[in-house]
Amino acid sequence: MRRTRLLAFAAAFALAGCAQPLVSEDQRDPTATPGSFALEPAVVLPPYPSDQNLLKFDVVPRTGLDFFVDAASISLPGEGVVRFTVVARSDSAANVSYEGFRCITREHKLYARAGRGGTWTMTKDPGWEPVSDRTTPMYRRELYWHFLCPAKHTISSPREGADALRFGRHPNARPEGSLAD
Repeated sequence: MRRTRLLAFAAAFALAGCAQPLVSEDQRDPTATPGSFALEPAVVLPPYPSDQNLLKFDVVPRTGLDFFVDAASISLPGEGVVRFTVVARSDSAANVSYEGFRCITREHKLYARAGRGGTWTMTKDPGWEPVSDRTTPMYRRELYWHFLCPAKHTISSPREGADALRFGRHPNARPEGSLAD
């Protein structure tokens, strides 16, 4: 009887060592290869942006929209991820979204959108997508290359990102603004 319990305990202990770590679905990186267990820090949505915290940035070529980042929303949750709220405004409407970059891998993710009432709606199954010349909207490319991920490097603090937006460009941004390595 004692030997049976001991063997059962040893088997359970061995199996526990082989188990995958417990990770909630909202933290598991859906683009990670099987068995890699790459974790993305949990998403905590920021408050709806306040006009006093909005930092305007230019997008070339010009469009009928003005683009802003909420300085208070810039965060570095870890794993090389930069998160921020972006606002695109026209004379009659505004689009507000909570987004992120994984700088080293040159990827983007849309986490949530905000409605007129200021409430966030999470994106269903957001995945990382490449930041590219052909498929990425201009405002995302501008933010990636010139403000939040200069030369594919993650900014070191939210203030560094906000200062880059205030001054019109990160000092380490590529002058040509191309996606070439």
